[in-house]
Amino acid sequence: MDFWHLQDSCPSVSAFNQQRSKLKPEALQAVFKQFNSLALPLEPPTKYRFLAADGSTFAFFSKHSFASDAYYVSEGHSKKGFYNMHLNALYDLQRHTYADAILQPVHDKDEFRAFCDMVDRQESLPGTKNIYIGDRGYCSYNNMAYVIQSGEYFLFRTKDIHSKGLVGNFDLPGEEAFDMTVTVTLVRSRSKKLAAAQG
Repeated sequence: MDFWHLQDSCPSVSAFNQQRSKLKPEALQAVFKQFNSLALPLEPPTKYRFLAADGSTFAFFSKHSFASDAYYVSEGHSKKGFYNMHLNALYDLQRHTYADAILQPVHDKDEFRAFCDMVDRQESLPGTKNIYIGDRGYCSYNNMAYVIQSGEYFLFRTKDIHSKGLVGNFDLPGEEAFDMTVTVTLVRSRSKKLAAAQG
């Protein structure tokens, strides 16, 4: 209403809703990047740039005409049902702004792929290295290798040492805090013969 100076000729709510399908994700991404570049231009502040990745799933109400079945969860307490979307966000800890975001339908959620896509889309500042900090959902050998291959650094939180996560197979001390180096050999085969030969 402010844009149209409160004129009666401004589009109605219904008109806005009918045009939503024309709004492409690429347009929103371009606005996001343009806003960030104008608000806080990227300058190499220090030797390292810290980028934290995390994900969250949230529900929203919609219609089948606006949201595909990939977002649909169930009817719940609504005749129209509700939908879920997973947000993967990359937050710049020094600038206090979001550096990137990827939305995924709940049934196509893939935090590993989203993390690699966000790493690809980050600008490399001269004399500055990116350090990617990831929550448990982003901890994988593939993501580690991806960051290493890009010439950057990472710090991932992983599941507890007593779980079946990445560190569950290591012989780690039972102390509350420790610092140790481990060697990991990644292979495509899960053969017991190969494991015995390495042992």
